[in-house]
Amino acid sequence: MSFSDKDTKADTELLSDDINKEKTKRKKEKKKEKDFFIIGGNNPSPLIKVISYIAVFASFFFLDFWLQIMLVGERFSYAGPIPTLLTISYSMICSLIVFSIRNRKAKIWIYSLIYYLLMAYVFIQYGAHVLLDKYIYMGDLSYFGEGGSYFGFAIKKLGVMTFFWIFIFYAIGRFVKMRLLPNATVKLENAKKGIIIRSLIAIACVITIIVSPMHYKTDEDMGVASFTSPAYEYSRFTNSDADMRIAGVYGYLSRDIQMNIKRANKKITTEDIERIDSFFANKPEHKSNEMTGIYKGKNVVAVLMESIDDWLVTPQDMPVLYELSGKGIFFNDFYTPDYANGWTFNTEFAFNNGVYPYSNGSTEGNLTGNSFKQSLPSVLKDNGYSTNMFHYNKAEYYNRDVMSKAFGYEAYHSFKDYEPDANTQDIKVEIDSYLTRNAALFNDVVPNQTNPFYSFIISYTAHLPYDTSVYTSKYALEKYPQYDPKDEFDVLRAKAHVTDDFLGELIDGLKKKGVWEDTVLVLYGDHYAYGINDTEKITEISEANGNRVLERTPALIYCADDERALKVEKTAQTVDLAPTLMNLLGLPVSHEVMGNDIFDPDYPGYAIFLKNGWVNDKADAKDGEIYKNNGMSDEEILKMNDFVKEYYVVNDLILDSDYYVVGAGDARVAR
Repeated sequence: MSFSDKDTKADTELLSDDINKEKTKRKKEKKKEKDFFIIGGNNPSPLIKVISYIAVFASFFFLDFWLQIMLVGERFSYAGPIPTLLTISYSMICSLIVFSIRNRKAKIWIYSLIYYLLMAYVFIQYGAHVLLDKYIYMGDLSYFGEGGSYFGFAIKKLGVMTFFWIFIFYAIGRFVKMRLLPNATVKLENAKKGIIIRSLIAIACVITIIVSPMHYKTDEDMGVASFTSPAYEYSRFTNSDADMRIAGVYGYLSRDIQMNIKRANKKITTEDIERIDSFFANKPEHKSNEMTGIYKGKNVVAVLMESIDDWLVTPQDMPVLYELSGKGIFFNDFYTPDYANGWTFNTEFAFNNGVYPYSNGSTEGNLTGNSFKQSLPSVLKDNGYSTNMFHYNKAEYYNRDVMSKAFGYEAYHSFKDYEPDANTQDIKVEIDSYLTRNAALFNDVVPNQTNPFYSFIISYTAHLPYDTSVYTSKYALEKYPQYDPKDEFDVLRAKAHVTDDFLGELIDGLKKKGVWEDTVLVLYGDHYAYGINDTEKITEISEANGNRVLERTPALIYCADDERALKVEKTAQTVDLAPTLMNLLGLPVSHEVMGNDIFDPDYPGYAIFLKNGWVNDKADAKDGEIYKNNGMSDEEILKMNDFVKEYYVVNDLILDSDYYVVGAGDARVAR
């Protein structure tokens, strides 16, 4: 190598060193510039520390406060300062966790984890309330699988402002974690003082969380309104709207977790079983009546009609259902209470078992081992019926494969499990008529056998959303172009008309099979059309005016061999259908269920709702407020409130204790 080459190499190395030094210098300058925007940097003053604490605390507190402003409304007038104290305490504990960490990077990571998880929870609750008009519990999250396919509908109903607020709170969290979390480089003696101070604050917060709810008014203080006392509701925690008002977001989450743990570890006592037995002992024994056994030995086909509201039963929109309602037994004041989230599963559970699912908890997750010997399919199977359940969706949704067997069905049939035949090439499984057009599937609905059959069908076509984003809507609007695709009510009407077509095809199929005269049809809605965005108009159409009439849905029982043309005015609810049908079939009516034979003369008729609500032929109550009263005295209202309170407790105890398991007494206790 020449001297010239050596000089060139040396110059290159010097230049490279200069470049590296310049890069290092720039990095240091950028870091200083970046650190300048971090309040306090590595050596914050006491004032800066206080500002940082306040900023972190405020970011947690205002998540809860925002939800109050947006949705909770009457929270302060309902519960006073207690939910605010709870929110302050939980926000303070979250802040203490963040500031107990010295290293800034670790502090940022912990803050991000806590803040964004809580932010997600707050917006899930906000979204649930916008979509379902109620908050959700942890057990309800298992219902989101089926709802996930309606993401587009949810986005549309939530609106642009929801995502604006999500961005705002995300930006707040990012600013706090990147600019307001300094390193904690403190002396040892100061660190000890800090630990002591934080520990004392944490203890004070925990005491506040434990003691605050004890100051809610007790039942005795509330008189006739004892039914809605905050103390009573806080102990049960099953009315999500009231629970959010009395606990705040963080108190709600904490209490929800506590209740789930309590349920998972609950030991049923002899006193619990005696409480259930006492409830049923006070219930009048079923009396035979003029309707007993009129359909003895008949086949049964029950159709849970997705989203079919009472105002849809018209000659124009549902001519088949309308005609049947005038010929069969039509229940004119029938309700499908929103007893739990997962409305369709809620209603199918109540119909099959004569008992409601958990008001707070995962029914399809926690009750797979229960035995429902009193259920409609179990009783029919014990009396020689074949029993099968049908729906378009896969068996894993709502754990239907397992739960259907727990109810007493021999098998759950998903439309998706059947290969299309020549009659179903042009129709997807989401359209209910797939069941009547697929020969193999319909042969399972109406089996070729000498013994009677019971087939339970869950329709799907009328499911939300009510726009042109889904196949069911496009199919319905193409078939019935008279409906306006831009009007959500018209889209629902078109989809309801397709559901009605399915009912017509079902009847034709039963006739072709030669079993029409020997088959009882049970047709009822699973819930009102809550998927409609225009809540004011849906309320107006339903003549709800703030009360429970919104949840009045169609229900009828029809047999071509006995056209009664009977309109029943007595108030009834979902859990009444199974005992009523058993009476009509001449089968023993179980005394130990929450429903009643509607034709039993000793049954006065009522419907029980969550949110401390009930309806009978005289009054309509919700959250302790009587919307309609046609002659009930305060004493009678208080008596009804007490009955409904016990109804809630006993219904859950039945599920907790597996009350219907073979055997009695000690066999059901603390297993």
